[in-house]
Amino acid sequence: MTLIWRDADIRQKTIRHTQGAPFMQPSQPVIDPEFRRIAFIGAGQMGGRLARLLMREGHELIICDPAASVQKAFAADGAAIAATPAECASADVVIIFVMNGTEALSATLGPSGLLSAIDPSTPPLVLIMSTIMPDEARQIAAGLSQKGVHTVDAPVTGGPILAEQGKLLILAGGDPADVAHAETVLRLMGREVVRCGALGGGLTAKILNNMLGIANMYLMQECYRLGVAYGMPPSSVAAILEKGAGQNFWTHDVGETVANMDVLSSDPDYFVRMVKACLKDWGCAVELAEKVEMQLPFLGGMMATVSDIDSQALHSQWRRFVDLHARA
Repeated sequence: MTLIWRDADIRQKTIRHTQGAPFMQPSQPVIDPEFRRIAFIGAGQMGGRLARLLMREGHELIICDPAASVQKAFAADGAAIAATPAECASADVVIIFVMNGTEALSATLGPSGLLSAIDPSTPPLVLIMSTIMPDEARQIAAGLSQKGVHTVDAPVTGGPILAEQGKLLILAGGDPADVAHAETVLRLMGREVVRCGALGGGLTAKILNNMLGIANMYLMQECYRLGVAYGMPPSSVAAILEKGAGQNFWTHDVGETVANMDVLSSDPDYFVRMVKACLKDWGCAVELAEKVEMQLPFLGGMMATVSDIDSQALHSQWRRFVDLHARA
């Protein structure tokens, strides 16, 4: 990732987040031989950062991603490239990090999916890190279990900068023995692994987290911009919110906030996809609520607003936020 800042101090702070020597150059990585070879089905903004983190730790990687640019970049760094998810079946661990439940089901149980090529005598451990419905994770696990696969749902929260640092919060669901087995790998990617109960529990927790987290993300860029319009730099706004009821992920560290927003908005096309993914995650919350006959009118109102918004205008607002912080 390349960041260009007008403020040298902010730039150096961000570089420390993303390029610190202890993080980028682990001295003597210790690889558990049981988990030496790891496959990623989906290596985008988050999955790709976690994959590179594991590469730096010395793991052998298999990458299955439809984007030619992703394939080229990882191949240049020595990863094996899989044309189909089935070609990931020889890995010790397979991480599912696709965009939605339809893609996850296809990647695992589809005609050229993971299940079709698994050797029951040496099944991989499967970690579902995509944000999908808990029922979809259970459907995947049931299908894969036919060949002896153990599955853990382990969605993450924390954003791209913490992903690069291996400091995400990981929300794990599954049989306690399976989660304990998976923690060796999960702790390479996260600062903490929270056990959320049975399979699907991690995804339920992630969906609840995203109900608020996404709303905060949209509101905070407006909050910062409004503060600046009244003479309050983002650092002052964040300091006040941190001491009151407004504290949230986007107020803890303004430099990290800007770095995350820079990554998320650096590519206009990716930004549009992110907005759609956020609506998908909110839709998961609505679906969970419908299962227990609950209404979520405030969430529904936010979904309607974001659905109708001009994504290009919203993208411009995010980019202005980055510039405002650099000037602050």
